[in-house]
Amino acid sequence: MDNPNFQSFQDVYDEIISWLPADLQAARNLTFDGAGNLDFRENPGETPTRSFISKGFELDLTANITDNWRLFLNAAQQKASQSNIATDVLELYEEVLANIRASEIGQWADTPQLGRNEGATFESRLIANVGLGLTRQTANEGQNTLEMREWRVNAVTSYSFTEGALEGLTLGGGVRWQDENALGYPNILGENDVVLPDLANPFMGPDQLNGDLWISYAKRLKNRIDWKVQLNFRNAVGDSDYIPALINPDGRIAVVRNPQPREVFLTNTFSF
Repeated sequence: MDNPNFQSFQDVYDEIISWLPADLQAARNLTFDGAGNLDFRENPGETPTRSFISKGFELDLTANITDNWRLFLNAAQQKASQSNIATDVLELYEEVLANIRASEIGQWADTPQLGRNEGATFESRLIANVGLGLTRQTANEGQNTLEMREWRVNAVTSYSFTEGALEGLTLGGGVRWQDENALGYPNILGENDVVLPDLANPFMGPDQLNGDLWISYAKRLKNRIDWKVQLNFRNAVGDSDYIPALINPDGRIAVVRNPQPREVFLTNTFSF
């Protein structure tokens, strides 16, 4: 040993273990055997965590414009993003990295085996094996949840005829509009040439507009039986193209889903 502060390999092992917080040392029971092999108590249940923050509002309006004409309107705005990504792991990583940089052996080669990451130090290996992955993960802080549409508006209206030749007839329709949504992000190079998502410039999917139509007729039959027949045309209005669901960093669509199907159905209802 050239460094007078380390008189044996055990001194070096003790120094390496000291880089970890005391509570973690105790939990893992870290020890080196005489051959330099590390023995420790595993905890396979550990996993980094993250939070999702969701904010928004919803507005409902119902109006009887006339005795026969009704209108319903719903508008909603929502945003959800990732937060607090791997905060405990990041805090531990930064503490251990600071301890390595303050250590007299932090820049030593961490293995005597030539050809196995030759030139790697304790610091560089920690950055490569842990730090770069953490950088990629924490870069998603504030990233909007993919496929979530910020704005949605629904409107439904119907008009019922209560007299004259069209008495018993009801005409109705509804529209559903959904805002465009983020489906992916281009890549940029961050610190240490780490590939990161460009959160400021997401790839956006198209907005969507769908509409329904219906017509019904109601009449009282004999023996106090009420009869109603209704014809519905669901998605009478709407795009029939595939809907993008995921966009690769190069801007190409990676996943699509089927559009809403057009459906026509007839129902008869008897009430007594």
